Amino acid sequence: MTRTDLAGQQFGRLTALRRDGHDTSGKTLWLFSCSCGGLVRARSEPVISGRQVSCGCHRAEVGRAHMQALHAAGVQKRPRSTETRAYMSFVRRRRELQRLGSQTSTRQYIDGQPAPL
Repeated sequence: MTRTDLAGQQFGRLTALRRDGHDTSGKTLWLFSCSCGGLVRARSEPVISGRQVSCGCHRAEVGRAHMQALHAAGVQKRPRSTETRAYMSFVRRRRELQRLGSQTSTRQYIDGQPAPL
C-alpha cells in the first residue's frame, strides 16, 4: 500500500496539514484546516472523495440557508405527529398537577380542574 502525502493539498474547504495518528481500525487520520478557521481530524478517504468538505461549518450554513428560505416562503413548522401531541399534552397535565400539588393535594384535581365533591 502506498502512502500519499496530502500535506498542503486542498479539498473543498479543507486543507491537509499533517498526518495525525490512526483511528480504531488502523486507518490514517489527517489534521485538516478549514477555511472558516476550524480544525478537524478525519480519514483521507471521505475528504478526497468529496463526502466531507468542511469541519461541519458547511452543513450549518446549508441548514441555516434552507431555514431562511422556508421562512421567506412563509412555510410553517411541520405539524407534530399525533403521538407527539398526545405525549406533550400528558407532560403539560403532569406539570400542572405537580404545580397544583405544591398548593394542595393532587387527589382533589382531575386534569387540572377541581374534582367534584
